[in-house]
Amino acid sequence: QTHFIHSLETQFQQIPPLHKKARPTSSMNKTETIPFRDYRSQESLLNISLTAISCAPRVFQIDNFISDVEVDHILSLARAKDLPRSSTGMGESVNSNDSTRTSRNTWIDRKSSPVIDAIY
Repeated sequence: QTHFIHSLETQFQQIPPLHKKARPTSSMNKTETIPFRDYRSQESLLNISLTAISCAPRVFQIDNFISDVEVDHILSLARAKDLPRSSTGMGESVNSNDSTRTSRNTWIDRKSSPVIDAIY
């Protein structure tokens, strides 16, 4: 099963300067509906397809979700953070040396950049 989503908020093709903040939607006029328009694709719509791959567990394939520029930006922000090894367990039984869990992870705050905020 495939679903198609259309959005006026197109993908970023350039990263806006981090010091630039989007104006709140309530203060925008009709021509300023999309934040950072100058840094985004000039296409009129973003077309995303979402395909259900599995129902149990739920797995979806989302084509055209983010641009290569957005991927590089996310990776750049993640690499600048400490990437601790993933842990297993909870509370006092947390184990970060589990041989079955070898991934690393970090969290990127939504407010860390206009791109992350738009993807969120």
